[in-house]
Amino acid sequence: MVLYKKLKGENVEVSPEEEAEIRAGWAVVDAEIAATKWAKDRINEYPKIEDQLDMLWHELDIYGTIEKNGPWFKAIEAVKVKNPKPE
Repeated sequence: MVLYKKLKGENVEVSPEEEAEIRAGWAVVDAEIAATKWAKDRINEYPKIEDQLDMLWHELDIYGTIEKNGPWFKAIEAVKVKNPKPE
């Protein structure tokens, strides 16, 4: 794919050196996106805060504490297992 830049209102093909620099920048951005994908996926899949608070209230009401077999812990754990944090 040929890359262009605007120069005095005209599309001009970038030099091989400029293209290498641009592609290196894209690679850095792609790596950053990939490195944080797990976190963004978790954010999008966690239950809404209102629902989490309701789960916690019921969990405390039933168990008197937050339990690993309770609804809140299980919901959060499922998201973390599905979207593991890279080592």
